[in-house]
Amino acid sequence: MRPIKFRGYSAKQKEWVYGSLHIFEALRQPSSPKTYIRAGQHNKDWIKVEPNSVGQATGILDEDGDAIYEGDIIEGCFKYEGLGAHGGVMPDQDCIVHGVVEWVDCGLMLKLLDCEYPLRSDFKKGILEYMPFSAFDVPECLKITGNAYDNPELVKPYQNATTL
Repeated sequence: MRPIKFRGYSAKQKEWVYGSLHIFEALRQPSSPKTYIRAGQHNKDWIKVEPNSVGQATGILDEDGDAIYEGDIIEGCFKYEGLGAHGGVMPDQDCIVHGVVEWVDCGLMLKLLDCEYPLRSDFKKGILEYMPFSAFDVPECLKITGNAYDNPELVKPYQNATTL
């Protein structure tokens, strides 16, 4: 079983902190909860983080051995065997994708930002918005290139994306 671990950005310390996630709602202001990461075992280890920076560890490491978190921007490659009867993708071709790691419903997904794979020209218009992380054969083909909090300029949805 993988450990449940989170990270969040501390504006006060100007760095990422890692540990367990705690969200507190004050009795007087329940509409503005405070988000903390507990980085250790002591009271001084509670560090306030920016709520929109929080991401959970996926339990998967990239090619450099770095933990991949929700919100990371990654580049990955996989062998694609085709789209089926219509043959939109050539069989046995390496596909390169760039995307943001997200939990969607009950699964780990990659929200696609860009794709580089050999498509017939008439199929390039309809690309899926999300792809399951299980499509990647080996974690060694995954590379963290940034994250959605530090690099918001990299998070531009693919122009031709469609949703199932």
